[in-house]
Amino acid sequence: MQCKCRQSDLAAALKKVDAAVSRKNVVPALAGVLLEAGEDKLRVYATDLDVGVEVFVPAEVSDPGQALPPHKTFKGLVASLPDGEVELTADEAANRLTLSQEKRRYSFDMLDPEVFPAFPDVDGSEAFTLPSAALARAVRSVSPAAAVDPFQGAFACVLLEKDAEKEVLRLVATDRQRLAVAEAPWSGRGDGEAPVNDVLLPAASSKALLDVLSGAAGSEPKAELRFSGSFVVARTDDGNGFFARMGAGAFPNYRLVLPQDLPDPMRIDVGALKNALERAALLLSGQPGKPPLVELETGAGILTVFALDDPSICREEIPVSGDGAGTETSVAANALFLLDAVRPLDGEVLINLPAGRGLIVVRDAAMNYTHAVAPITV
Repeated sequence: MQCKCRQSDLAAALKKVDAAVSRKNVVPALAGVLLEAGEDKLRVYATDLDVGVEVFVPAEVSDPGQALPPHKTFKGLVASLPDGEVELTADEAANRLTLSQEKRRYSFDMLDPEVFPAFPDVDGSEAFTLPSAALARAVRSVSPAAAVDPFQGAFACVLLEKDAEKEVLRLVATDRQRLAVAEAPWSGRGDGEAPVNDVLLPAASSKALLDVLSGAAGSEPKAELRFSGSFVVARTDDGNGFFARMGAGAFPNYRLVLPQDLPDPMRIDVGALKNALERAALLLSGQPGKPPLVELETGAGILTVFALDDPSICREEIPVSGDGAGTETSVAANALFLLDAVRPLDGEVLINLPAGRGLIVVRDAAMNYTHAVAPITV
């Protein structure tokens, strides 16, 4: 293999695939990154068997082939180089990969590329075409609500649910303390084999998916999403791809939890609310083992945010509007959970605070996103 490409393109590609590189020592080859040169581009691919990412870099290819250097060392070296042309040469006989740039020259021992796992074949499966930005926004919005512990099964996953009537892909996540729902409209749908069980995307793989979606080229980039066998596969217009092994188990019936027929909400500038919650979380985070708890109190067109245990630590008043602004109520919650609920939003946000037992509900003005947070019982 021999090819030339820009250092900045190669460094960006290696950064994108980083989330898919295995950190375990079970299979040595999985600690490598597969470089495959051909057809005026260099394929950069990494996988830990559960997640995989491939990114294509423009390249001048003089000798097609492949190489498998250790990802951590190779990525670190490429990132340290100045921008400009770099040349990659693989000597299969000596099992060495050489990187050259101007008067610099570095060599790496290669792992065996022949044993590196292939990207899943998803031809023939049902396909959905969505705006990359809308899909990324939905993934980013709901994934914080999933459980962090992977042994929580479906609770550590994001449900991908198709709604043929509304022509949207609905993403849902819950860790039992909060529930997030977001919708991304599809612009096209291709027939094919559809999965029988719930399509569950492990929340731990969401970063790798977002890395692929964030670099999509074009003014209105699209992504194709497929569910095939045991994999969720996404591919952008520029050919970059992502796959994740589906989570196991059945997702709970979230509709039983999601509040229905809510009263008129209050409306609030989300920037002001984010700032108040961030400052409260900062001041309350110094208590080991104790979450930063705040109380939300409404009345007379004002939402007051203050520390639950000691209001003297922090207290902010934010003007609110809407039919729900005059209702007097008070509820306590984890400031970090509330931040996760409002962080994806801009402009004006709709909020319902429970008068009795119930959930704090945050929605966007377009009603494409709902995030419900369980209050703290005082």
